[in-house]
Amino acid sequence: MKNAYSKILLVSLLCCGSISQAQCWESVSAGITHNLAIKAEGSLWAWGENYDGQLGNGNLETANSPQQVSIATNWSKASAGVSHSLAVKDNHTLWSWGSNTSNALGVAVGSSSDVPVQVGSDSNWASVAAGAFCSFAIKTDGTLWAWGDNTNGRLGDGTTINKATPVQIGTDIDWTFVDCGGFHTVAMKSNGTIWGWGLNDYGQLGLGSSSGSNVPVQLSEDAWTMVSAGMYDVIGIKSDGSLWGTGVNETGQLGDGSAENHTEFTQIGANTTWVYVNAGQNHTMAIRANGSLWGCGLNSYGALGTGGTSDKFSFVQCGTATNWEEVSAGEYHTQSIKTSGDLFAYGLNSSGELGTGNTSNSTSPVQLPCPLLGVEEIENPVTIDLIVYPNPVKNMLNFKISNGSEPETIVLYNMYGKRILETKYHENINVSSLSTGLYIADATVGGKHFTKKISKQ
Repeated sequence: MKNAYSKILLVSLLCCGSISQAQCWESVSAGITHNLAIKAEGSLWAWGENYDGQLGNGNLETANSPQQVSIATNWSKASAGVSHSLAVKDNHTLWSWGSNTSNALGVAVGSSSDVPVQVGSDSNWASVAAGAFCSFAIKTDGTLWAWGDNTNGRLGDGTTINKATPVQIGTDIDWTFVDCGGFHTVAMKSNGTIWGWGLNDYGQLGLGSSSGSNVPVQLSEDAWTMVSAGMYDVIGIKSDGSLWGTGVNETGQLGDGSAENHTEFTQIGANTTWVYVNAGQNHTMAIRANGSLWGCGLNSYGALGTGGTSDKFSFVQCGTATNWEEVSAGEYHTQSIKTSGDLFAYGLNSSGELGTGNTSNSTSPVQLPCPLLGVEEIENPVTIDLIVYPNPVKNMLNFKISNGSEPETIVLYNMYGKRILETKYHENINVSSLSTGLYIADATVGGKHFTKKISKQ
């Protein structure tokens, strides 16, 4: 046993691609060269470039496979920006880490941080959006807040002055979604209207001109269900399921079959079954109601997942699967999740941004592993251990903590990281129905985790 003050990290156990990892991943956010993803049990993971600590795992080393961000398992929302990250916990506290250029972390003073730091003391944050050295968040009361770089008025507070801590944008209390592009921002209200502000040199606000704004302006009278900001474009879905875009289209990122830029929203094709869309730096990914995945735009490294590297000026389907649920487009790579909770990545991988355990590019979706949680011993000057017996076990598995503490919960994982069983603490648990094989028992005591490998006969 190690001293109880020391931290031990359980080695991630990876599964082969042929084995299902059902309900592993809950959500994913692709940044420029790093990514954040939340697992079903609430743990937060990061991978890719880490030169400013944007992975939040306590070092500055690039990671080509998912690394756990702290040992907390109560994360609910996360957003990866250019070189910083934002996240919200279940208790509605707000956290940031990575580069603090232009005060993007929202903590007023201080340098970059390679671990999460709390932003203020409020506990009513609902969602976040991290951009290029700027940040946005919406509170549970529907108010919108921003901080960091304010070039071109992209914070929307009526100025072009950087903000060191969160400032409220206007007085409206009906904001439901916000997303930031290169130097512009889009947001949605509860009535389905979309709003934008910041740079508009390329028509990315869809106002029919190149005039920008440093306060939110309404972009459409119609009701929308989703909107996303790319580097210099905006693309969204109206309530009738139609897809519309505006702004730069030089690499086909709007998907209308041309390379012509637009200063007003233009319908993309005639299909009216779009349900999800996300704009990356120069490519766009979208999902239709039947669960099929589609992409358009720059494809030099395979970010569209079509198996090739040719740019696409109209939307093309990514494979034949019809169970896609969420997709997030980065700079030259993409992350997407199926309804089964399986996570796939494709495109450029020079910084390990695909998370597949290597740095090889992929032009087709590659499944990521489902890593096990990291564990930390309880902080106590005496040696503490989780005692599990009998081991191997056939029917009844008994649990004890060596110092007499009682665990709050017991969780069993299989060796592929899938949660098999969870229960409040009992001294013994009937495991007779489990298949023969190896499992990981995880006991929680005072918010700390103790694990033990067990063998089921």
